[in-house]
This record gives sequence, C-alpha cells and structure tokens, in this order.
Amino acid sequence: MRASLLVVSLSLCLHGCVDRCDPDSDVDRCEGNTIVSCPQPGPDQLVPDHWTSRECGEEQVCVLVESGTALCAIDDAPDPRCEGAPSSVCADATTQLYCSLGYATGTQDCFSCTEEEGESAACAGGFGSACASGADCVSGACNPQGHCVAS
Repeated sequence: MRASLLVVSLSLCLHGCVDRCDPDSDVDRCEGNTIVSCPQPGPDQLVPDHWTSRECGEEQVCVLVESGTALCAIDDAPDPRCEGAPSSVCADATTQLYCSLGYATGTQDCFSCTEEEGESAACAGGFGSACASGADCVSGACNPQGHCVAS
C-alpha cells in the first residue's frame, strides 16, 4: 500500500512539479518567438507558481532585456524614441508608439498625436478615445459607452 502511494505521489509530482517555478529566482526567457515567464503570485494565491508562455505573433519578436524581462517588441533592437520614454510617444503627427523598457512594442493610428513633457502621448481618435460617433474615431467605430473601438 505504501509503495503504491509513493508511486502515485511521485507520478503526480513529476507531472505537476516539472513546470513549477520560483518568481524570486527564475527569470523570463525567449523560446523562439514565445515569452516563457514565471509570474509573480497574487496576494491570495495558494497554489504553486507555474511557467506561463505567450506567443509574440508574426508582427512582433520576443526580446530578452538586460533586466531579465522578456517582452514582445516590434524590432529586436531598442528604439531610440523609447529611450527613457513613458509608456508611449508620438512616432509622428498621426501615430502613437507604445514603449516598454526602451523597445517599441506597438503602434496606434490617430487623427492627431500630441505629447506633454514626461507624459505618455495622447492619441485623438485612437482606441479608447472619447467619441460621440464613428466620425470621431480613426477606426470609424464608437461604442455605446462613447469610446473608440476597433472596427
């Protein structure tokens, strides 16, 4: 009986323990174009931590930053426009550029993009902007709550 319990326990652990991780010591990594990370537990998390993965897709590349953080970026090189920048900057008058740890991570079309010193860019007519009708949105779609959405 003890031997069979040991075998069952060992089997369960082999299947459940293999993908366990410790967020205090395990760092992110890129496996191909996929981020593999050990998420920080929430305040009420009672279960062990497990590795998670997220595919970057065809338009982004997995990048491992010196801080040990992996992220999905537009290019595998840092973007000079994102150096020391807040979460977004204006790439040009009608494009908002999202930034993370010095890398460009995405863009959004706008009617106009504006910046204030040290603050994230404001994208008029972009996703989430206030609107009264679809004409107020680059996508042409305004939801009933009065915000631009993807078409």
